[in-house]
Amino acid sequence: MMLPQDALLLAATKLKTRRIRLIVTVIVAGLLFVLLITVSIVMNGVIHSVETFSGEGLGKRYLLQVSSVSQEDYNVQFDETLVNQAKTKFEAQKKEKAAAAKKLGIIYDPATEVSPIFSDDYQGKSGFDPFSEIGQELLADRKEVTAKNYYQTLSEKTKQYNATGTYSSVNLGAVFGPPTADAPTITTIKDGAEVISSDFTGDPYSVRGVDGVKNGMTALSDEVLSVFSLSGQDFAVRDGAVPIVAPYSAAEEVVGLTPLSSGSKSEDQLERIKTVREQIAGKTFSVCLRNSSSLERQQTAQQQTKDYEQNKDKKDYRRPDLMFTTSETPCQDVVVSRDVRSSYQKQQDAKYEEFERMFGKAAPAQRLLTFRIVGITSDPPGFESFQITDILSSLLTSSVGTGWFVPLSAEKALPEYAASFAKVGKSTDYGVSTYVEFDDAAGAKKFTKENTCEPSGFGFSGLTSDPFASCVADGKPFFINPFGSSSIALEDLRSGFSRIFNNTLFVIALISALIMMGTVGKIIADSRRETAVFRAIGAKRLDIAQIYVTYVLLVSLVIVFFSGLAGYLLASLVNNRYSADFTVQSLVSFNASDLSKRFSLVGYDLKQLGFLTFVIIVGSLLASLVPLVTNLHRNPIKDMRDER
Repeated sequence: MMLPQDALLLAATKLKTRRIRLIVTVIVAGLLFVLLITVSIVMNGVIHSVETFSGEGLGKRYLLQVSSVSQEDYNVQFDETLVNQAKTKFEAQKKEKAAAAKKLGIIYDPATEVSPIFSDDYQGKSGFDPFSEIGQELLADRKEVTAKNYYQTLSEKTKQYNATGTYSSVNLGAVFGPPTADAPTITTIKDGAEVISSDFTGDPYSVRGVDGVKNGMTALSDEVLSVFSLSGQDFAVRDGAVPIVAPYSAAEEVVGLTPLSSGSKSEDQLERIKTVREQIAGKTFSVCLRNSSSLERQQTAQQQTKDYEQNKDKKDYRRPDLMFTTSETPCQDVVVSRDVRSSYQKQQDAKYEEFERMFGKAAPAQRLLTFRIVGITSDPPGFESFQITDILSSLLTSSVGTGWFVPLSAEKALPEYAASFAKVGKSTDYGVSTYVEFDDAAGAKKFTKENTCEPSGFGFSGLTSDPFASCVADGKPFFINPFGSSSIALEDLRSGFSRIFNNTLFVIALISALIMMGTVGKIIADSRRETAVFRAIGAKRLDIAQIYVTYVLLVSLVIVFFSGLAGYLLASLVNNRYSADFTVQSLVSFNASDLSKRFSLVGYDLKQLGFLTFVIIVGSLLASLVPLVTNLHRNPIKDMRDER
């Protein structure tokens, strides 16, 4: 048998022949491995960096957001009994208003009332609007029973699955739209003037700075929100100033800094974060809370002023007898700028105002409210210019969320939102959520898997049946999602990526083996005469096989080296391009106190890389067996006569 060093020497010598073929083989066979190694390095870098950043904030906590399935929104609006009750209430309401109008001596037209009843042509029957005033009254008792059962079931489930804590949140105001009974409208105050906007178009999530607070806030349990408070800050209400966790862009505006351009250097962005962190803690800003009546009067004043300026020079223009103007002092009611009404008209107007208050319209109310910024969170993602950095933010963020947050403990300082706060733990309305915490990812995943509602017949074609009935019957009327942390997502990402990596590796190895099989077969075929000479001077088939096996082993090692080096270089290019951007994004998203941390997209999983090396070597060796065995059984005398 040939000595290993001799076989190695001969195999190395063969590497030096036909170098072009060798280079092409290595590149073609290794190209897919290069891509796989690049993805492995980048993905493991992302996972490791997220784990590093998630040591702060909610990153190491396993929280689930639990909300109720919306049973009242389906089919119940076509319940004949409730529809008839809605009709009766509507007719009674019109009669009551007619009687009140007659008593006050004013004109009332029942035809102006918007009916809560509608006809559904698809189903061929009538329904009622569950969001109308009458609809809410009809569903109040039903919702109370549903909510009671929901929270009782949730309490039992959390005990059964050994949850370590439960917390709550409620939305204070809608993302957009008019004020409701549950929330006033927020208007901002800038440079001593109140900014009142009648209309808004566009994506509400694209609003940056202090203006974003107009989209509403979320009240969240102090135990969850506290991890995002800045050093030295707490949630106490001092001098009427309500603590709030604000988006980064708002904090930037409050300290008087102009936003950096989108193309600014990452070093400048990092320096900006440091500046904002140092200056923002405890800074205040004011807003105005207006109920619907107050806002209506402000908008009337603005419209009257606009009409007057546009038409004052026209001969046929006649000013209204009663005109308003906005006050020069922010957050005040309108000021009467002109009143030439007759005594009779004043009496009639007063009667109409009394009539409206009798049937639910509130008197105008407004209040100046001061917020104290105690923490910073991320801005909502901008979908108008979505970039690759937003992928990281949306998929692997450890954050309380995006937007504006106040602690639930500040309830008494926000009486305008009393109706919303009253829903916590007692309502299943949209915007009310419960958060359940577990010790580890396994407990959180088990709770999610076994209790998440999977609606039957999802799609609601015709809404002929309640798609959530089966969930309620099974004792799991919940929608469950991970909250505030990438912990669970990372567990799934790591295991999922490993599975995909292994499956992809075998496919690539098969393709590479076919390439190697053809290459080795061609090399052996081209060396038949050479092989025959070796056989003639006494070399055995095993010796010849040893030389070619060593040659294939060397080629596979060259492929490993090429794939590893090229994969590392590509991963480094990706890291150099995005590391700084991801660092800035992560410092804000994770509320990291250590601003020296860096987000690296280069990381190594030695098991993955070792397995890849093993597959390349073993695959190459196995690929060489077929051509090797085929050619070693050829007659050496024939090979000496014919090199083909």
